[in-house]
Amino acid sequence: MFFKKIMTTVLAAALVVSVLTGEAVSAEDSEIVTGYCGENVKWSLDRSIGVLTISGMGDMYSYSKAESWGYHRYRDEIKDVVIEEGITSIGGRAFYQTPLTGDLILPKSLKKIGTYAFFLTNITSVNLHEEMSLGGKSFSQCNYIKEVTIPNDLDFLDTPTSNAPRENAAFCNCESLEKVIIKGGGTVTAGYNYYVENGIGDDLFGGCTSLKEIIIDCENIEYVAPVEFNAEGAQQGGTFWIENHPTFYIYKDSTTEETLKRTGYFRNANIQYIAEFSALETAIEKAEGIETDKYTDESVSAFNEVLKNGKVILEDLTSTQEEVDSAVKALNSAIKALEVKKDEPTSSEPTGNSSEPSTDNSSNSSGNNNQSQSPNTPGTPSTSAPTTATPKVVTPVVTTVVKPAKVKAVKLTAKKKKLNVSWKKVSGATGYEVMSATNNKFTKNKKTVTVKKNKVTLKKLKPKKKYFVKVRAYKLANGRKYFGKWSKVVKKKTK
Repeated sequence: MFFKKIMTTVLAAALVVSVLTGEAVSAEDSEIVTGYCGENVKWSLDRSIGVLTISGMGDMYSYSKAESWGYHRYRDEIKDVVIEEGITSIGGRAFYQTPLTGDLILPKSLKKIGTYAFFLTNITSVNLHEEMSLGGKSFSQCNYIKEVTIPNDLDFLDTPTSNAPRENAAFCNCESLEKVIIKGGGTVTAGYNYYVENGIGDDLFGGCTSLKEIIIDCENIEYVAPVEFNAEGAQQGGTFWIENHPTFYIYKDSTTEETLKRTGYFRNANIQYIAEFSALETAIEKAEGIETDKYTDESVSAFNEVLKNGKVILEDLTSTQEEVDSAVKALNSAIKALEVKKDEPTSSEPTGNSSEPSTDNSSNSSGNNNQSQSPNTPGTPSTSAPTTATPKVVTPVVTTVVKPAKVKAVKLTAKKKKLNVSWKKVSGATGYEVMSATNNKFTKNKKTVTVKKNKVTLKKLKPKKKYFVKVRAYKLANGRKYFGKWSKVVKKKTK
C-alpha cells in the first residue's frame, strides 16, 4: 500500500513537470520524444536523425529563457527543424543557440518570428515572405548566412519578450552576410509608441562586416536609421554597416536615394544607380513573340543564346547601363539575322512554260502558231515564249507599337480619407492607370482610376487604413490602349 502511494506521488509529480516543460513523459533512451509548445502546437524530436518537427495550428509559446522549452534539454542533438503549415508564430528564443544547419524553410501560414528565435544557429538561408513581422534579434549572429532577401511589407516590430522598444536588429552581427536584397519597406518601431512606415529596421544589418552588395529594389524607402561614427571615425550605429565600403544599388531620383543621402550612407558607401531596363524589356517581349519554326536551326540557336543572355541581364539589378544597352543591340541584331529556311523543290512543283499565266498576248498570237520567224527580223513577232510580268505580292504593313516605359518614383502623401499620388512622367504616354487596394495582392477594396496627368488624389478611402498603390502608363495607337508595366507597389496609411 505504501509503495502504491509512492508511485502515485511520483507519477503525479512527473505529470506536473510534463505540463510545465511541455515534454511528454518518456524513457531517456527513447528515439522519439514529444511535447507541447503552444496551446494547439506540438513538438516531436526524432533523436535518431536529429529532426525536430513543430506541428499544429496557431502560435507557439514565447519565453524569456531558452531553458523553458520542453525540447531544450535535447538542444545539442537538434540538427534540423521542420515547421509545418498551420503554425502562425515562432516564439521568442524558440531555437536559441540550437545547432540547426542548412536551409530554413518557413511555412506560408507564419506571420511572426519572436526575438532571438534563431539566435546563433548555423542555418545557411531563410525564406522570409511578405506580411510577416520580425522581433528583435531573431536571426542575429547566424554566421553561415551569406545572402538574404527582405520582401515587401515585412514589418520590424517589438515582441512581448523584446527588451528595447527600438530593437530592430534581426540580422545584426551576421559575420558572413555579403549580399542583401530589399524588395520593399515595412512598419518600423522608431521609439516608444512611435512607428514609421516604408522603413527598414534600425540596426537590421548592424555589425555585418562582410557586406558587399545592398540592392534596394524599391523606390519609396522613407526611413532608415542614420549612420553613426565615433570620434575615431569607426561606425557605431545604423541600419547598414558600411565601414568596408559596400555598393548600394538604388533607383536614381527616388525617395530611397533621398533617404540614404539624408542619413549619411553616401559617406562611406559606393553608389550605383539601377539601369533603365525598359528598352531591354521591350526587345525581349518582341523576341519572345517570334515564331522560330520557319528559320534555320543555326540562326535560331544563335538567336536563343542572345535571348537567354538578355534575360539574365534583365533579372540582375546590378547590371550596368552599358551591359543593358549592349544586350538590346545584340538582341535586335539577332532578330535581323534570323534566316528563313529555303524550300526544296519537289516532283509536283510546276516547271517550264506551264507555270506561265494566260495573257491577252498569248491568245492573239494563236493564229501565228505555224509561222517561222527569225527573232532578228525587224517587225516580225518572236517565236520565243511570251514574256509575262511577275505578279506583285502585296505585303501587309505591320505597325510596331512601342509600349510606354515602366512608371517610376511613385510617392504617396496621406490625407484624411485620401491619398495624394504622384509619379515621374513617362515619355510618350497618353495617360496613366492607378490601382489601389487594402492588400498587396490587390484583391481587397480594389479601385482603378485613369488620369492624363502624373498625379491624382484617391478619395473616399477608409480612415487610418493601409492602402497599396501601383501605377502604369498607357499609349493610344491604332484605336487601342497599349499598357506598360506596373510600377513598384507602394503603401501608405490614410489619416
